[in-house]
Amino acid sequence: MDYSKLAPSLAIAYDQYTEGREALADHVQEDQMPGFVAPRDFAKPARVVVTLECAPDADLQDLESTAGIEINAGGDRVRTAIVQLDALPTLTQHPGVERIAPAQPVHPLMDVAPQKVGLPAFRAKTKLTGRGVIIGVVDTGIDARHPAFKGRILRIWDQHARAGTGVPEGRYGIEYKGDDLVKSKDDHGHGTHVAGIAAGSDTKYQGVAPEAEFVVVKTKMTNVGIIDGIQYVFRLAKDLGKPAVVNLSLGGHSDPHDGTDAMCKAIDEQSGPGRIVCCAAGNEAEDNIHAQLDVKPGEIQRIPCIHGPDSKGVVQDLWFNGWYAGSDQVEVAVTAPDGLTTPYQGVLPNGPKGSPYKKYQLGDWTVWVGSPGPDSRNRDHNFGVRFQAPANATGSRTWTLLVRGKKAAKQKTRVDVWALGEGRFSGPHARNSMTIGSPGTATCALTVAAYTTKTRWKDIDNNNREAIWLKQDDIAPFSSLGPRRDGKPKPDLTAPGALIVSALSRDSVKNRRWMTDQNHVAMQGTSMATPFVAGVIALLLSQEKTLTSDKAMTKIAYATRNGKKPDADTWGRGLIDLAK
Repeated sequence: MDYSKLAPSLAIAYDQYTEGREALADHVQEDQMPGFVAPRDFAKPARVVVTLECAPDADLQDLESTAGIEINAGGDRVRTAIVQLDALPTLTQHPGVERIAPAQPVHPLMDVAPQKVGLPAFRAKTKLTGRGVIIGVVDTGIDARHPAFKGRILRIWDQHARAGTGVPEGRYGIEYKGDDLVKSKDDHGHGTHVAGIAAGSDTKYQGVAPEAEFVVVKTKMTNVGIIDGIQYVFRLAKDLGKPAVVNLSLGGHSDPHDGTDAMCKAIDEQSGPGRIVCCAAGNEAEDNIHAQLDVKPGEIQRIPCIHGPDSKGVVQDLWFNGWYAGSDQVEVAVTAPDGLTTPYQGVLPNGPKGSPYKKYQLGDWTVWVGSPGPDSRNRDHNFGVRFQAPANATGSRTWTLLVRGKKAAKQKTRVDVWALGEGRFSGPHARNSMTIGSPGTATCALTVAAYTTKTRWKDIDNNNREAIWLKQDDIAPFSSLGPRRDGKPKPDLTAPGALIVSALSRDSVKNRRWMTDQNHVAMQGTSMATPFVAGVIALLLSQEKTLTSDKAMTKIAYATRNGKKPDADTWGRGLIDLAK
């Protein structure tokens, strides 16, 4: 086994598997480790859905005939596969495979908004409607029966559907078209709302590009499913001879936050003339999920993290995702709420000789600490900590991450850490910056922050409602901030995202306070700002089929703030101003 090619969570899972299948099955949580399938029935193999980061033009044909390895079509440098854990050592030995990572969870991240940015005047002047352009919505699905989408949904790939043969990009789920489109349901409602903003055609709350067509992927909300979905949309668009824009109103923080993870690299690989991807910046600006510190050699600094139950009252596993320069070295330890502490752990050699991950028992909690050598993608160090909760865990607790400097090329080492799960950092090291995760950190993606155009609405029961937490005509307070960890700017631009009224899926359950009628609902988030931009891109693609993301950014005008250039880490280039 070459551990140097494995992502931290996959290396830990493989080590658990070698201890016994029960050890892995006990800790496979669908929402946090969605790529693993570890049935207790030993007649069925334990397997994992993975991304493969490959050498240029890598030939993997010999792997396709290897038992326990199934590689999907689509992609070049980034591919996806389903691998039995027993076959994982064989996969790591292939010279064309550089990195293997399990599926990582992501989560779904719009009237007056069009008028606020000059959309009606722009459409009236240009006569653009999005005709001849495909909008790919990779999300929770779509209500194909909603009148806002009548006759304009070309395909739905439902990745959740069972017993299907899938598509070339992923041999799972079912592809629907024609009369069968209605068989796929959006029981969450997020995807339907997003699609309505981008290209809904109803007269009351019309979308930005009301004559564009849809290709929809009801994703399992993993990076693997999303990569497969992006490749699927662009392949279909190419087959139909049409330009396409893909909307990704979702994201996560399992990545290095510098655009080098598999999902970001897949977006960069797939983007080009007539192929553009729009991504949500995220909604974590106020959540204290990021901590940053500068530590000198020999110095110890502490980062407390409050870990509580989720919205259902369940205490789940917690992960720390830490990064620092490859030229430096630090040692990390963890202190439990009762004072029990792991030893300090520095960089451990990784590769064929052994795993760079160690397991510690702190009371009834199991803590895995990983500190491998420099990451193959960006040559930086990545340390990971996984806190495995016992089955009877209740309430909140405070864990403390201890960081001790060991080697620094420039006197101090900057360390960035993100909390995955229900963890929130506290103290002087908590930061709101760098809260844009993958896929929003992709270099070629248009990453969108959210602007508040509306704070009041009337609900379906004729009650006046107000979002007192929002400030009219300003950045939404939740909109995640840049830059990337490598200092490159994100987000790219800002668009209306709070509050936005759009299509309501009849298969979803919504609080009546947010419903404006039986077919529409108000939502907020960078999820809502992103399809606004995707709709604008569809308008531009209907005029220029070979438009690229870079050229689109120069075509769009941006509003200034009090006559000054806005803060780039918050607004990107600024709020889109279609009137200009």
